[in-house]
Amino acid sequence: MAKSKDDNSKEEVLKKLVELKSYLEARLRNLEEEAAQLRGFLDSVNEVVIAKSFQKVEVKPTEIEEQVIPLRNRSGIVLAEIYVGNDYARIVPDKEVTFDVDTPPFQTFLVKRIFESMQSQDREMMQKGEVEPDKLFSYEVVEDNGVIKEIMIKNYGNDKRLMELKSSVRWTFEKMYEKTQKD
Repeated sequence: MAKSKDDNSKEEVLKKLVELKSYLEARLRNLEEEAAQLRGFLDSVNEVVIAKSFQKVEVKPTEIEEQVIPLRNRSGIVLAEIYVGNDYARIVPDKEVTFDVDTPPFQTFLVKRIFESMQSQDREMMQKGEVEPDKLFSYEVVEDNGVIKEIMIKNYGNDKRLMELKSSVRWTFEKMYEKTQKD
């Protein structure tokens, strides 16, 4: 028995609706991830605004030995600490959490979109003579059997870049932490 024209058109409409549903779900996931990242950036901005509003004495960068900044998720759990010096930052995951280098979005977001982008920007600035070769942004992920032990960043640049790093690491580690809690 052959299908009628109405049956074929209903199947086509259904097929299009399934495709649309799939597209909308993927788009919504991407927007939710972006919103979470923007919330992380906003949290960092708020922290700096609060810190600067209560800071009376201006400290020159050469006077800073090492500052420790805890990175917490929304629930207040410490995910890592950032140790910041004049030209470096060390990111050390908390002893209570384990982050694997293969857990998304570590490689795809933090390494590729943030770290490699900063390296590329510095290389371009070096070619223009705006940055010395020994002042280029660099990073090293110290791992043990795939587990992140430390991320060493050299020549992070200015405070704006440090804020971007802090927000990006916090967001990344928060997403990685959520994935480990689901397993």
